Amino acid sequence: ELNIKIEKADEQNVSLEIYTMDGHFIRAYSKQVTYNTITLDDLRYLSGGMYMVVYTLDNKRYSFKFIKR
Repeated sequence: ELNIKIEKADEQNVSLEIYTMDGHFIRAYSKQVTYNTITLDDLRYLSGGMYMVVYTLDNKRYSFKFIKR
């Protein structure tokens, strides 16, 4: 499970994409922000390693890295 905190985005829809660190696309999501948080709870298909999440909010793109153990 991955909880993503997004300030000032409550009740908005956010598009997210997961990539490997070498840029290969893994999966896209469209989620609603609830209490300034998005939860991705279906990540068991990912192997252990580092990944990048890219999301779009208010026509701006943001990214961060996470490690799946």
